[in-house]
Amino acid sequence: MVETKDKKTKQERVEELKLGTEEARDALEALEEDLEAHDERRKWYVIHTYSGYENKVKTNLERRVASMNMKHKIFRVLIPTEDEIEIKEGKRRIAKRKIFPGYVLVEMIMDDDSWYVVRNTPGVTGFVGSGGKPVPWGEQ
Repeated sequence: MVETKDKKTKQERVEELKLGTEEARDALEALEEDLEAHDERRKWYVIHTYSGYENKVKTNLERRVASMNMKHKIFRVLIPTEDEIEIKEGKRRIAKRKIFPGYVLVEMIMDDDSWYVVRNTPGVTGFVGSGGKPVPWGEQ
């Protein structure tokens, strides 16, 4: 009697290889993100905006980062807010209040290219710092 072994079709082997490749790619991306997160050059900077334009600046900057392929140097854009309870006409309502109106936080690696992208974003009036030199948050 001849034993039959489970033989995989070429298609099944291709699918396994694809799956392995996708898993490897995902693992590599996770490792790269972890390495980026520990990059000593990554710092938070404060940018000054026109008052009331913080959300627009955030949107504009995120679009510019994507279109100019700067995701490896400009990582996060935040508008610090806190929840505030308002009572209007006897009804409680939670509203977001900006902690620093007119300012937006940007996590980035500072160099000429990243500075240019942020500084020339519509609505940005400049970086917070002394003498035109941006100073990372916490070092001011």
